[in-house]
Amino acid sequence: MLLDTPHVLQLRKDPHVTVQADIAEGSISLAWNGFVPSGAYRRILDDALINVCLHKLRSWASDFRYMNAILRQDERWTAEHWFPRVAAAGLQRMAIVMSDDLFNRMAMERVMAEVTPQLPFAVAYFDDPEQARAWLQDRNVERL
Repeated sequence: MLLDTPHVLQLRKDPHVTVQADIAEGSISLAWNGFVPSGAYRRILDDALINVCLHKLRSWASDFRYMNAILRQDERWTAEHWFPRVAAAGLQRMAIVMSDDLFNRMAMERVMAEVTPQLPFAVAYFDDPEQARAWLQDRNVERL
């Protein structure tokens, strides 16, 4: 008899972020918190992307509600270096829960305005994480 194994992996939990992968659903979720220094921000995103590839995950949720501003150099790095690798990783959709912080919201809008036209997957924006999760699980979603 096979034993049931947990399908949700907690990949990281620290003061900056909680990262979980739901292997059964094929999704990864990041819940950000406060100001994230540049080195930590980049490691978190790179580690999450490694897990997308390792586990063949197809959907990504980022909850920025409680994150503060993103540094300009990290905006550039995200748009120029990280998103091209995300585009090649096989994702099918990305849900973004927008921040309550005005500066984070503006940074996300700048990055996403630049990268979204080149992405081979659907991206949607939400104020509520439950709506984001429901959208990610909706099998009828097409590229926006």
